[in-house]
Amino acid sequence: MNRILPWAAAATLIGGSGQAVAQVEGGPKFPVQGWYLPVGLNVGGAFHHESRGMILGAETSVAYYRRGWWMGVYTDVLRDFGNDRTRWSVGPELGFSFVGIDGGFLTQLGEDKVYTGYQIRGLVTMSLLSLYGRGGWLPSHPSEQGFAEVGVLLKIPIPLWEEGHLPRYYPQPTARAPLHPD
Repeated sequence: MNRILPWAAAATLIGGSGQAVAQVEGGPKFPVQGWYLPVGLNVGGAFHHESRGMILGAETSVAYYRRGWWMGVYTDVLRDFGNDRTRWSVGPELGFSFVGIDGGFLTQLGEDKVYTGYQIRGLVTMSLLSLYGRGGWLPSHPSEQGFAEVGVLLKIPIPLWEEGHLPRYYPQPTARAPLHPD
């Protein structure tokens, strides 16, 4: 128990809301209904036809959570050290409980030309940590049209609006007395 306390306290401070991230008194909590801004780090490996290497990047989403379902939009920027390129993608995401899928527009930079395409990713999420596999296609690239990725996402869900009220770090409205009592 003493080893868990510092990690739980750090997660609560980083996330900003005890309802959406780990809490000292009980570990990870399921989020309450509302809008969230998950932000975080992406680490993994990329596999190409002629090369493979580590990927490192950042990802953010705007997502709505309700009764086990979550949906929203995501964007990420990844550096692929295997082929010395940078990729950016954006698109919709959808999931239920701990399983999800996203996909969308993909752009690859780092060559004399910008290549565009699309990607699809399946993921399994466990509170703050997600494991994923992604396939990407760049039809306009002359030699390297497809790639695969596997990795880990560490995302902290920052609450934007929870079940009819603002999160605790926003000032809460207070009841006011009428200006002209009758």
